[in-house]
Amino acid sequence: MAIIERTPSGVPGFDKLIEGGFPMGNTILLSGSCGTGKSIFGMQFVYSGAKTYSEPGVYITLEQKPEDVIKVMKNFGWDVDNLLKNKKLIVTKPKKDSYEALKECIFSSINEIKAKRLVVDSLVLLGMYFKDEIENRKGIRDLHLYIRELNCTTLAVSDIKERSELYSVSGLSEFIVDGVVVLRIISKETGGGHTRALFVRKMRGTDHSLDIFPMKIGNTGVEVFPNLRIFEQEYHQ
Repeated sequence: MAIIERTPSGVPGFDKLIEGGFPMGNTILLSGSCGTGKSIFGMQFVYSGAKTYSEPGVYITLEQKPEDVIKVMKNFGWDVDNLLKNKKLIVTKPKKDSYEALKECIFSSINEIKAKRLVVDSLVLLGMYFKDEIENRKGIRDLHLYIRELNCTTLAVSDIKERSELYSVSGLSEFIVDGVVVLRIISKETGGGHTRALFVRKMRGTDHSLDIFPMKIGNTGVEVFPNLRIFEQEYHQ
């Protein structure tokens, strides 16, 4: 059996859950409701790739301004300016609100710095490019195939409603991507309190647990605690 090359996530503790990192070149759906930490996880993925692993990265934001994303990165003490200056990192947004503009933004940005990592935040905004759900689904499938040809390890961020049984708004993305990581905010049924958590729903070519693990957003970014499991009977979403 061929050995699968891995792309370290850059999130402390997380890679222990997925045999050392994401399978290189795969597209991963990073899914969760509001406030779960999806965007920060994605920012950390591209930043650490450029800073620690010499893998240039592109962060495509469809909702926020690029300068606002950069500001969030700097709040964690990350050396963003140096990476931007030296063409190791690009944070950008399509020039127009169209599907073709998004594809062009992805293609030109990856080629400009020979990127190995890509984040698209978020897939929900793709819906505004299409007139109906059928076209939206076709667009998501097409985008997945397009990105695969660019040979980047990709995180596609997707917002979902709390307690949703779907991992993307379309209900399609989770079936065509190579992996699904779900971020949650859960509350303890007795004693009160909340905690952030995640679980790996799907990861092709990877022996992974389906258990839920606590995670936090600290002063330097996201951290996962792979030695601490969360039991569903103690918590609810």
